[in-house]
Amino acid sequence: MGLFSKKSDEAMQRCLDCAAYYNYALEATTISDYLERWDRFAADAKALTEEPATRDFSGYADIAYKKIMELYDSAYRQQAGMRDIIERQGVISTRAMLGRLKENTSGKVNLYLDVAKEFSDNKERFSEETLDFAQRVLDKLYLVAGKENISRQIIIQEWKDVPPLSEAQKNMDAVDAMNGSAFEAFCAELLERNGFTNVDVLPKTEGPGVDIVAEKDSVRYAFLCKRYDGDLGYAPVQEVYAGKEMYDCTVGVVLTNQHFAYFAKALAEKTHVLLWDRETLEKMMEKM
Repeated sequence: MGLFSKKSDEAMQRCLDCAAYYNYALEATTISDYLERWDRFAADAKALTEEPATRDFSGYADIAYKKIMELYDSAYRQQAGMRDIIERQGVISTRAMLGRLKENTSGKVNLYLDVAKEFSDNKERFSEETLDFAQRVLDKLYLVAGKENISRQIIIQEWKDVPPLSEAQKNMDAVDAMNGSAFEAFCAELLERNGFTNVDVLPKTEGPGVDIVAEKDSVRYAFLCKRYDGDLGYAPVQEVYAGKEMYDCTVGVVLTNQHFAYFAKALAEKTHVLLWDRETLEKMMEKM
């Protein structure tokens, strides 16, 4: 009886230690620290499932053990915890940019890039929802840091993990491998290299329909950038046609790495929206 009691007590203490590590993970201030602590919690929880003494738990001990197993089995809780840390990092960074770094432009940019790299280093562990949440937090920090101060080239290379523009210029495969945000930044660089000025990449929080606003020869353009795997339908044409009015632009353009289907071309002709396809993109890249 004494031996059984000792084993039960030891298993209960491991439950308490495991719960403490879960709470410790929630107190992290960076994603890296959170995941390191979560992995420790998960390893301890897994070990508990293999502990025979836990089968004899009753009362409070049984409730505590089942709660730990519920946390261990919940992918949602792990992701929710990460989103809490991401939000916390966003708030802390915003306060720093508006406070002690208010007059320090390079300090704000470096802090933005540090947060972006932190998210990038761990994005393989993000769910789609968490990845989208991280993007929104970065969009806000991008504005606070001063979007005019941040090089798009740095954003592409440091966070999006796509090849440098010089490599993308050599073939379209690198462009096809970009994600949506990287493609938008890439298109902004292309526009600047092709004579456009006041090129402004809009945050996703600005709303649908327009990704980039730019000017050339005193004409204001609204661009919708679509990195697709197949031909585009008419929906992007509708979006940019409506979006260009919102941003007081004269011309709407859909820019893609692919081609346009029949109905997209037909609607573009009616609405006077310009369609820049894969071949147009390749010609623009020759100037890089």
